[in-house]
Order: sequence, then structure tokens, then C-alpha cells
Amino acid sequence: GTNGQVDANVSVGIATVNGIVNGDVIATEKIQLGRTARVTGNIATPRLVIEEGAVFEGGCNMMKAREDLESQTTAAQEQYRTAEQERYNGAASSTDDDDDDFLSASDETEEEEEADAVTA
Repeated sequence: GTNGQVDANVSVGIATVNGIVNGDVIATEKIQLGRTARVTGNIATPRLVIEEGAVFEGGCNMMKAREDLESQTTAAQEQYRTAEQERYNGAASSTDDDDDDFLSASDETEEEEEADAVTA
């Protein structure tokens, strides 16, 4: 709220500040400083909104936050691809087992046909 105060560094996805923050604020998505916000410290985020009336004393780094966000996104995408590949490989090996069963069934059918031919 407007009367809240934080005396610490904060790392979040999205930060909306309407009170007082004494410390650094890092947000991977966005920082919004409302008209009653007072921030003393550095901020890092790819998106920043400062409403009229807000007070901000410190440094701002938007490129590093964006790079960090992009590297996190890339890492998450790679983990997803790896999981999908493992799932696909698991499905392929169970399909191979089914092929073996199918070949065995085909072999049995040929043997039965040979037995029928000899009997006739």
C-alpha cells in the first residue's frame, strides 16, 4: 500500500510499488512505480513505468534485465526440448517392442501356413 515500507533488496517477476523501497529492485518482467512510490536504490527490469509524482533515486538498467530474461527464456525452452526429446525417445523404444511382437506374430503365421501345406 501507500504506507508500506521495504528496507531490503527485492527480486520478483513483476513489481508494483506504491510505498517506500530502500534497496535494489530487480524484476524479470516489469516494474511499475505508482504516483506515491519512493524508491532509493537501483532497479533492473526490461519494462519500466513511472507515474507522475513517483520519486526514484538510483540507477536503472534495462538491458541487463532484458538479457537475463532472454537467457532464462532460452534455458526454459531448452529444458522443454530436452524433455520432449526424452519423451519421444521413450515412445520410440516402446514402438520397437511392438514391432518385435508383430514380427513374432508374422513368423508364427508363416509356420502355421507351412504346417498346413505339409498336411495337405
